[in-house]
Amino acid sequence: MNYEVEDQYNVFIKDVETGLLSHELYLREDEYEDEYSHSVIDRGHVLLSERIRKYLHDKLPNQYCVFVDWCVRVMSVEMAEKKNISNYKNYIVK
Repeated sequence: MNYEVEDQYNVFIKDVETGLLSHELYLREDEYEDEYSHSVIDRGHVLLSERIRKYLHDKLPNQYCVFVDWCVRVMSVEMAEKKNISNYKNYIVK
């Protein structure tokens, strides 16, 4: 799972650098559940979300939210407002 976390982190960085990041899903559980247990995937979600939060905190504070459920979901604050996500302010990376 370490390879997959690194790979998805690199996809995230590319999305940021190319300006494609508005509402993206990373390390989707359904793409890995045939190979890994849910507990391993959950640990991957934690590791990836920590790295993404650190990057956003250092380089793009207050611009994105990070949610973790069946994937690591990164969404711009603007998109969260448009989608009327009621508690998005709790997930903004500051």
